Amino acid sequence: MPSTRPLLASLIATVLLIAALPSYAQCGGRVPLLCDADGDYNVDQNDLLLIKSALGDTAAPGDVRDIDADGVITRQDANQCLARCSADSCASTASIYSVANACVAISPDGGNSFLTGVGALTASAAVSLPDPSLVDGVYGPVVTTTTEASRFVLRPTDLGKYLLFDESARYMTSNGEILLRQTGLASDTRLVGDEVVIDSDMQSEGEWQLLAVADDRYRLKHLRSGKFVGADGNVVGKVDAADLEFVTLEGCATFPELTVDASGDITMTEFEDGSVYGFVETHAHLFTNLAFGGGGTFHGSPFHPLGVQHALADCDLVHGDGGRRDVMGAGFSGGGSIEELLPALINGELPDKQHDTEGYPEFTEWPSAPFSSTHQMQYYKWIERAYLSGLRLMVQHATTNSFLCDMVTGIGAQPRRHDCNDMVNVDKII
Repeated sequence: MPSTRPLLASLIATVLLIAALPSYAQCGGRVPLLCDADGDYNVDQNDLLLIKSALGDTAAPGDVRDIDADGVITRQDANQCLARCSADSCASTASIYSVANACVAISPDGGNSFLTGVGALTASAAVSLPDPSLVDGVYGPVVTTTTEASRFVLRPTDLGKYLLFDESARYMTSNGEILLRQTGLASDTRLVGDEVVIDSDMQSEGEWQLLAVADDRYRLKHLRSGKFVGADGNVVGKVDAADLEFVTLEGCATFPELTVDASGDITMTEFEDGSVYGFVETHAHLFTNLAFGGGGTFHGSPFHPLGVQHALADCDLVHGDGGRRDVMGAGFSGGGSIEELLPALINGELPDKQHDTEGYPEFTEWPSAPFSSTHQMQYYKWIERAYLSGLRLMVQHATTNSFLCDMVTGIGAQPRRHDCNDMVNVDKII
């Protein structure tokens, strides 16, 4: 007589599995799906992007992203989840990178109509935006030919994320309901009344995540609202997202950026032992903008997702009119006597003009490495130029000082993005 133990064990296991899920059954909900990171009961490209963005994070027991249940979100989890994703839901992600800096018209309905700038703004449409004054219109699918359509440059901000910059130098944004047209994008550092406020967690209203779907089409997810471009030109939930067709065109506007201001061919020299010819920057401080509390004591960043206009903007908000709040700069550069610096340590402002504050594109006084210690000198395009001239190694150092940070923020000379603690600043820099 055959043993009944295997059958009994299987039956017990089944009963235990059912018993382990009473809360979902009793509440009328559905059982969480492995790899379904966004909880929509479908494993798709959006889930894979969320899992990849969490690589290295600790996973609690039962985390659907931790498919091998080892307590950490790993590359192995991402690969196993990719295998669970259908062909339509996980169309090749290569195409979402290949369109970087492309010039396109966008059709939300299979080529029958295309997005273009239309109409004026309703009074309440921009209320939920960081800076409503930047909005000057809306977009909609109201034209039927690419010659009438808006032509967008897909400007990368990160892997698979883009700004949409049209031929009139306007950005496509959203308030979470409709597609808006803006003359610029809000900064996370702005003046509210008489106070400089830094919103370090602000998600730009102009940033979009590109998702590939079947038949060489795409979906655009608005990162601030979490919604998608719909077929009617509004911004909708994921289930109503339109499969967008991109038509490659010419005649787009040039996205604002610095050039390397250099030309010519690069000659690569390699010696027999494998060493290369070039020069080394042994002491660099690229990210000092994140030091001293990150509020603007050192102004300008080596890169900004929203472009050079945000990376190297005017420094008047943080350094004050005529640079009078650049107390640390005056001290380090020898621009102020002890008599001038002492009152500034009380009221946070120097009595005389210290420097011009204009950044991109004027740069009337800074960057000027020999004379300014509190402005960015190593924007990524300038580093690229140095590379073209032979730079082959750069050693990045973190620098900060909690005492100086507490001093300049305590006297009101500078706002603060994060704590003055040295290790907090070093972690941000690294």
